[in-house]
Order: sequence, then C-alpha cells, then structure tokens
Amino acid sequence: MAIDETLNIYARANGIPASKFNATGNLYYVLSNPGQPVTFSLDFNDGKGVRQVSFTPAELRYPKAVRKYYAGEIFFERVSNGKWFLQGSYTLSHTYGNDEGYVLSDNGQADAGLTILF
Repeated sequence: MAIDETLNIYARANGIPASKFNATGNLYYVLSNPGQPVTFSLDFNDGKGVRQVSFTPAELRYPKAVRKYYAGEIFFERVSNGKWFLQGSYTLSHTYGNDEGYVLSDNGQADAGLTILF
C-alpha cells in the first residue's frame, strides 16, 4: 500500500518539517492487508534515527478488502441403452466486493504478486 500521505500527516503532527521529510509521488510502500493496522521502521531524516511507526486502518484510510463469491451448479447425466450418453451442467455465480482478487481484468494485470488497488 502507498502510505505517503499518511506519513506526511504523521511527520507534521510530530514536528518534523517538510524540509527534512516530505513523501511525495508514491515513494513509500508497505506490504499489508487493507483494513488492518501496520507497523514498520523508518528514518525521517530529522537526526533522531530510525523509529518504529504504527498506523491504524483509520489513519491509512484504505477500505478493508472485500471479495465474496457465491455459486450454484446443476449437473445432469443420462445413459440410455448403451448407444448414447448425455451429460451437462449449468453454473450460476456472483462475485462482489472492492477487490477482484489476485489479478485485475480492467487493466490486464496478470501478475498475482503485483496490484494497483491500494
């Protein structure tokens, strides 16, 4: 997740001037689940060294990832007198949420290890 905006808010609230630390252009990312808290270490270039920083989901302002999938299948099969065979199925499904899953069909993203959602 890109966390530049949240880092800037944190830095200003803790007296770190923009001349020392200014996260712009999506430079800072963390690997986390949207909707979950995150803790990491960072040097804000203010002379105090590396410090541990924690953000709540509310501070990060990313929605919890939701993906639901429901399906029902009807399957039929018929064998008659050894000369013909009939088989078929029908599946009715519905997916909803704000996260398509491992890939994104709207932009052609096929790499499961990369996402632009958050």
